[in-house]
Amino acid sequence: MIVTDEILNEWSFRCHDGIVDLNDPKKLRILKEILDEYNIDLLKEGQDEEDLTDIFKILGNAGEITKTETFNILAQYTLDHYSNKTGMQDLIKVFPYDVNKIPNWKDYVPEEEKKDNRGKEVEVFLKNYAISKEVDSKLISGGKGKDVEIGRVIVESKSDKGTNINTQLQTTYYSPDVYYAFVNNVAGKDAEVRIVAGDLLRKLSFGKELNEKATDFEKILEDQIKDGLATLPFAEMIKTALIQGPTKKTTNFQIGNRLKVRFLIFFEPAYGKERNKKNEELEEDYNEE
Repeated sequence: MIVTDEILNEWSFRCHDGIVDLNDPKKLRILKEILDEYNIDLLKEGQDEEDLTDIFKILGNAGEITKTETFNILAQYTLDHYSNKTGMQDLIKVFPYDVNKIPNWKDYVPEEEKKDNRGKEVEVFLKNYAISKEVDSKLISGGKGKDVEIGRVIVESKSDKGTNINTQLQTTYYSPDVYYAFVNNVAGKDAEVRIVAGDLLRKLSFGKELNEKATDFEKILEDQIKDGLATLPFAEMIKTALIQGPTKKTTNFQIGNRLKVRFLIFFEPAYGKERNKKNEELEEDYNEE
């Protein structure tokens, strides 16, 4: 690929310090935006679509790029490299951009479908917005980590009231056959939707070592978890919380490519019939809190 003087000048102009740098994730993103405007593909001819080296490098520079910028890149990567996967054309028809700005998103949530739970309203919005784009869609009831079926694609929604991207997972981890709709600004009038492949998130979260050594995956993962658990004094934390109140001691550790495992401790008197609650009911109580 030949980068012309005109493109170089534009790239330099858009960089805050006027210096172009292919090793700087933020500046590389600016270059990609310029090349898209010129209809030039940044990927080298014949590049393997599963080559995640560049994105691993971006995530390795966590202090240089915001979470929102990271997910813009992941959404664009999903569009570029997962478009030929089964059913993805249905999803792309609804959400064709890396960042999809949806004006008046609540207009897609009829009064009879409004919920007290904001997350449920977002699911209804995704379903009805897809239908407005002439793509069959339906809610998935009782499916852990599976909220909406858009065309032939399963989607889990993750929403946030502000400009942040909500990446917390409570009951399931990223599934390789599920796509994730990261919806933010839902406290306002206009929402943003980013679609990212679960397969991509899973590989990036576990990291190169686990991703490239699939035969040793479970053993390496188990060792990392054991090492992390060994750093947390659970007995002391529980005792302190019971006697003195909330503790500020570290309640998380990291595995893989900075994948955080975080613990929340709940105390609940087990009197009467409540102790016989089914797992589903206990999960509902947890989610409501």
